[in-house]
Amino acid sequence: VAVRLGGLVLLARALNVMTLPADVSSTALSVAALQPWFIVGYMVAVITVAVGLISLHVSELLVRLEQARSEAMQRANTDMLTGLMNRPAILGQAEAMFKSLPEPRTGMAALMIDCDDFASINDRLGHFVGDMALKQLGQVFRENLPAGALAGRFGGEVFLVLLHEPLAPTAIATAEHLNHAVSQIALESGRRTAALTVSIGVALLEPDDHSVHAWLRRADAAAGLPRAAGRPRGVAHP
Repeated sequence: VAVRLGGLVLLARALNVMTLPADVSSTALSVAALQPWFIVGYMVAVITVAVGLISLHVSELLVRLEQARSEAMQRANTDMLTGLMNRPAILGQAEAMFKSLPEPRTGMAALMIDCDDFASINDRLGHFVGDMALKQLGQVFRENLPAGALAGRFGGEVFLVLLHEPLAPTAIATAEHLNHAVSQIALESGRRTAALTVSIGVALLEPDDHSVHAWLRRADAAAGLPRAAGRPRGVAHP
């Protein structure tokens, strides 16, 4: 700002000189004869500086407004507890990805991640520990997902991860890696402890999925398979 203001002052001085008649010499005119031209020059200089200052202020104001808008949008799309995307944001991303793919739509994988018996954690250790568990889950996802993956809190203790992945073995390997990372989380409250585990359903996007909801329903159904089989903390692919 200081550099730009200095430039404006130099410009104003230049304009002051430029307002003098081209054929006037320093010895040919008296001070009284030059006085009107100095007045005009200073008026031009004052106006130039004022316009420059207003322009600087407006520019700074626009930058601040854009920053405020960006921060407000970030808050609107973020789950404040986990730091991941919230449900509308992650569903919006899934919809955008789905629509961007040419038919037949493939090349994406959805991981629906459900915390096992999360209600008992809240009951035994308290809701504060339950909130801390969800925060740690958010951190685990950020640190262990591959580049380009998106993660969001789908609702309650359920999370959704979107992968650019056309192969089931690779998507399942990512889910298994997340499962192991989550199992390292230790929950404590006084003398009471609890393990945090998740069941993960993996669903690759298939040509028969005519909507995002059809695709995600398959991932959600797969997430319930390990518990239905009596072996939670598992990974299932329909």
